[in-house]
Amino acid sequence: MSKAIGTVGASLGIIWFNEVHFAPSMAESSAMRVAVGLNNDLAGGSTFSGDAPDVRVFNEHGDFIAINNTGLHIGEGGFIDIYIEQHNTQQPTYGLLSGNEGICIAYVTQTWPDQQNYGWVGNWGRDCGVPWYYSQVYLDNHLVDCTWLDNDGTATYVTGIKIHFPEFNDQGEGFVSNSTDYYCTNTPVLEFNSEPDPKGISFWTGEITPPLERRSTFVPRKMSHRLQKSRHATHSATKLCESATSSGPDFVSYEEGKFCDMDTRTIWPLCETESDRECFDVDAGDFRVEVSALAGAKNYTRVGEWA
Repeated sequence: MSKAIGTVGASLGIIWFNEVHFAPSMAESSAMRVAVGLNNDLAGGSTFSGDAPDVRVFNEHGDFIAINNTGLHIGEGGFIDIYIEQHNTQQPTYGLLSGNEGICIAYVTQTWPDQQNYGWVGNWGRDCGVPWYYSQVYLDNHLVDCTWLDNDGTATYVTGIKIHFPEFNDQGEGFVSNSTDYYCTNTPVLEFNSEPDPKGISFWTGEITPPLERRSTFVPRKMSHRLQKSRHATHSATKLCESATSSGPDFVSYEEGKFCDMDTRTIWPLCETESDRECFDVDAGDFRVEVSALAGAKNYTRVGEWA
């Protein structure tokens, strides 16, 4: 088993990966597994899947080692194993994923040529203030979030995710005692790129890295024709709506009895009786309001439910 540092509840903690979460590496090659979120769309549509990112790996000095840019497709709620032919056995401590299509990444695992394993979870998108959504993917009995990655700004402005994998695997080195800010503001640790087709990385040089400033404005991806419903207690419509960087379909939390209108960032109670008004009718997929301007505002063509 291997462990990764991520948020568990409201604080940093350890999320365990089992051996089944890692792709085996081959001689003079490393491997990276990229998993995306699952959208249980009752009409059979897809939200989180797409073409795999280009993957570049670098050694601890920031030197480029190799790339895999085959761009294979990752299916909804699935993963793909990406093999990087290094032609050496150097440790690929830095990994850069450059987007080819809008996907929402739930986790990434890495296997080095010497069979060391490392992992990263999609919760970091929410923690670091970049576009995210719920994923419906379990790790260590926790439902993790997913982080959006794209190449043209349709799903997110994030075009690349650079990870210094050893710093997300505590291994007794005390990294977990660092604050979330440590991971989100030090670009050698974790970097969310926004330039087209990122190829280079920032890495540790022994110098202090200036704190990273995130974008102050973000336009969420419009998915007005989609509705996602969930019965999971950890899936909060309120937190989704109140997050400035959440991006995805409108959301119903049965546990909270709330509906999040992602277009307006408005939280509505769910209708409980036939006489209720000023609420969201889950069965009808629309508002029950006295003001007629809101009636018929929603016209969902894709509806999913997480049990």
